[in-house]
Amino acid sequence: MPPTPPPSPDDPLRLLAPLRRQLRRPQGKENELESLRPRLEATATAVTALLITATAPLPAPLRILAQALSETYGLWITRLEEGGQAAESEARLALLNQLLLSLMTHNAPPRDLWRRALKLTPVASEHHGTLGAMLAMTIIHPEGYSPRALWFLRSLLLREGYQVALRQLPPDQPEGWHWLDSQGNFSNTSLRISRPTANRQLLFFDCTALAARTEAVLEAVQENPGHPLLQEALMPLAEVQSTLRRAAEQWHSPAQRRFSRRRQDSRISLCTRLDQLWSSLGEGTPEPTEISDWMVLNESAGGYALMHAKGPISGLQAGSALGLRLEGKPWSLCLVRWVRSENSAHVEVGVELLSPQGQPVRLTLPGREPQPAFLMPAVAGQETRETLLAPREDWGDVNTFTLLTEKSGQLRITSCLRGAPRHQTSGIEVFEFQRIGRS
Repeated sequence: MPPTPPPSPDDPLRLLAPLRRQLRRPQGKENELESLRPRLEATATAVTALLITATAPLPAPLRILAQALSETYGLWITRLEEGGQAAESEARLALLNQLLLSLMTHNAPPRDLWRRALKLTPVASEHHGTLGAMLAMTIIHPEGYSPRALWFLRSLLLREGYQVALRQLPPDQPEGWHWLDSQGNFSNTSLRISRPTANRQLLFFDCTALAARTEAVLEAVQENPGHPLLQEALMPLAEVQSTLRRAAEQWHSPAQRRFSRRRQDSRISLCTRLDQLWSSLGEGTPEPTEISDWMVLNESAGGYALMHAKGPISGLQAGSALGLRLEGKPWSLCLVRWVRSENSAHVEVGVELLSPQGQPVRLTLPGREPQPAFLMPAVAGQETRETLLAPREDWGDVNTFTLLTEKSGQLRITSCLRGAPRHQTSGIEVFEFQRIGRS
């Protein structure tokens, strides 16, 4: 993977080091923070723009930049805390941004993050929305969202975080409630799964009302293309809807495993380059050049949890697709469900099996160039139809396309009708289809 180039002299990232040095000095004149704020905002905007498009493993220079920005936020919060109640709102927002940086880079948050958040937000405070947003972000399994989707959820939660219920006394019913050690030792623990010991000071929180509100936002977004939240989204409408729907489900009820898992010690090969995989599946074509080896951590009926062992990897992101091959088997197609990467040398992924095989084809929308895609056949004995895995397209009002398949040197052209979507992310989509004519 080529290294990330250093920032140019005109890049606001160059302001980060001197900004940190200045924040470490004793507080100076009264309006000093006012003069530093534009520099912090410009730096944060630049780093965020890089992070929301980044994939795993995160390049080391970008990881260092994100860590430096997080430390700068910590220094900024210290200065704001010295400013008293007038600066508390800005300090809470900086804490949310610190948390988001850790989630987007798969790093642990600063040790004092939760202690500071609780200090700045009394449970009975009418200003608990930012703390609610922070708590809500942690229980949705953030490793299962792309950085772009996490940034979008930040926009939602800045509006709706106050919907999270907080209390210091244990609730009568555990359903929906989580608990946090009041000293800031966050463990993301569902009260339904584990009850804390009685001699601890705890904060209890419930995201059920937030889930209901998110469902209402989803309906509003579907009915109003000009919804303000869509103006801030940096992803297609279908992915916005999918992100809202999934977050609402997780806030209403924490995700549970659908299948029992079996510990494994076997190895699997992955190809993260779909373009190479597509070319290799044709008749008489060579293997992909970028194949990596992975160790199976867990296996279920729906997929695998894997840890990278060796070989080139790039472009990993929750919602991306890749090829997976067991020894002696053909390539299967999978969807990346989650990614963990604490550093560039350690990467774990969870993948969901889409199809045990895929045929390289092309599809063409009216008036457009053919695009490579994978035809995934219906599975015998299961109630599934044949589907297509393809790059995301703006279909507009179009629901027909032409499917181009080739076998033994013969090209077959088939008119098709697009059916129900199975998966939609910022990069790929999986959908059913119906053949309606052949030429």
